[in-house]
Amino acid sequence: MADIQAKFGSKIRELRNLKGFSIGIIGFGATGLSTFYHLVNKIIASDLQRRNKIAIYIFEPSGNITTGLAYSCTEDHLILNMRTKTMSIDAKNLSHFANSLSCSENSKKISDNYLPRHIFGKYLKETFEASLELARQYNIKIHIIKEEVIDLKIRNTKIHISTEKESKTQVDQAILCPGNTPSIDYSEFVKIESYIPSPYIKDLAAKIPQDEDVIILGSSLTAIDAALNLQKNAHRGKITFMSRSGTLPKVQGASHPYKLKFITFEYLKNYSKNFTTEIRIDKIYKIFQKELETALDEKINWPKVLQKPDSAMEELEKDIKKSLNDKLLYQSILAATARII
Repeated sequence: MADIQAKFGSKIRELRNLKGFSIGIIGFGATGLSTFYHLVNKIIASDLQRRNKIAIYIFEPSGNITTGLAYSCTEDHLILNMRTKTMSIDAKNLSHFANSLSCSENSKKISDNYLPRHIFGKYLKETFEASLELARQYNIKIHIIKEEVIDLKIRNTKIHISTEKESKTQVDQAILCPGNTPSIDYSEFVKIESYIPSPYIKDLAAKIPQDEDVIILGSSLTAIDAALNLQKNAHRGKITFMSRSGTLPKVQGASHPYKLKFITFEYLKNYSKNFTTEIRIDKIYKIFQKELETALDEKINWPKVLQKPDSAMEELEKDIKKSLNDKLLYQSILAATARII
């Protein structure tokens, strides 16, 4: 989100001399909302709307405006994969989501917890409503078009947006926020009645008999959600994950404040000769290795750490044990690098 803020700041500075300006946001799930939120606040902070007629066009064909696919589910067992304190659409206020929750709850417990996705979805909707009202107060015109965009063309200085219903809109800038597009990896299965392309479709339980054997393609977080949906429906059939990696998601341990020693702004500045040369990803990887080995005060056998485990379940059990014993320091280091990277 910090990158969005920086880009909007430079773009808005270019608009000060224009008499009118229009922006199209194509797709309006969480990313589209984040874009809208920062855009409205930047326009108001720059006082741009006083000298210009600003119009924002929002294109979203689904009924999941602001929540998108990821946060439109209603089930409590489908939870966020990040702690509440790390979830925010405001890059300068990481507590934006946590602060929106009930003050009667234990704030520390909320901050460190993994809440159901629909709670974050509610936060997104409320943030949109507040931003929409703010935009209207400052005379920023908002147009919501519930149609699918099928074509963009640049003609002269305008971007021409066409939708499936043949409506056409001209804007000065267009921001693409398509979110989770349907997978085409298994397009050959689409015509098979027993193939279900997503674990988040409505009435999933009704489509899968409880005694049927099920194969889940993949073994990452979405696959876990699929298994949780089956479990919630008291599924009795055999469930098999099929995955090229043969691994399960890593367990998130407790995150603690960590002061970086090597992955620092000054270190990277010196290494890149004041950011005039590129920093290769393999070099960043080695710096991270050095950071972790220094923090643990031990030499790590990296080839062994990175090799595919013999048993995904045994590896998961080891991860859970390390998490419970607070032995996943690398996650605290990764969290500390967020602002640097």
